[in-house]
Amino acid sequence: MSALKKERIEVRASTIAKQKIEQAAALAGKTVSSFVFDSALERAEETIRDFQRSRICDEQWDEVMAALENPPEPTPLMLEMIGMSLESEWTVQRKAK
Repeated sequence: MSALKKERIEVRASTIAKQKIEQAAALAGKTVSSFVFDSALERAEETIRDFQRSRICDEQWDEVMAALENPPEPTPLMLEMIGMSLESEWTVQRKAK
């Protein structure tokens, strides 16, 4: 059982826009109202998802930027994993920057 529809949304459109929407609704086998509602709801959900996925607070942004600007020194295990020692070219290059 679906929830009762209580709210109303109204929009104004140019004649050309209305004709395109009517044509698209007919092609989709929907009423204009259903087509507009479904399209708007889909777009709203997509916008909310995109915003929530990419949004971080200022503090988190600052932490990310600080980590990128000041990366930690490589640990002995990291150096070993890439086949280098502490006195290798990596250390010299890092100090030169």
